[in-house]
Amino acid sequence: MRSLSLKKRVICGTYKGKRISDYKIEEINNLFEKWGIEYLILWSNETKNYFSMYKNLYEKMWSDDEWAIYRYKHAKPDSVIVKHGYGSIKHKDYYKKDVYLYNVKKGDEVLLKSNYFPAWRAYYNDIEIKLKEKDRQISFFAPKTGSYRIRMVFPKYILLSIISIASLFLSFVLSSRRLY
Repeated sequence: MRSLSLKKRVICGTYKGKRISDYKIEEINNLFEKWGIEYLILWSNETKNYFSMYKNLYEKMWSDDEWAIYRYKHAKPDSVIVKHGYGSIKHKDYYKKDVYLYNVKKGDEVLLKSNYFPAWRAYYNDIEIKLKEKDRQISFFAPKTGSYRIRMVFPKYILLSIISIASLFLSFVLSSRRLY
């Protein structure tokens, strides 16, 4: 199940500062297809009414007095898009994932329906592959023809985390000394 990313959520009947009813349904559908969104969890009456108008596109899965869950019937939740062949992602943890490519052609663009962040690194046979941003998603070019695994790693920055926590602790200690 995939839901809207934090950058693109519908809040209280609005999206990007506009009322949801001011958008054409095609714009909303394009957004959902781009990110592979299949399910919506709604609470405002305006959004529930909006999606209820399009029963041919959105199915109400569940509701109570406050909440409703809708499913976009034409969702394409594939997490990997490639011109030739296909792919899948296996998430090992928050910092590692494997992208499995099958029957791809060298040089084909591979698009991951995942937010781009420059710290991500990708490797094929321990050789780094250049990642790029394509419309806020992760993209790279297939390094060879065939079926294989791309290893993706997000650095943990343990030393930076320790320094940050120590700085917070130190600032707390120093600020509490000033109070007395």
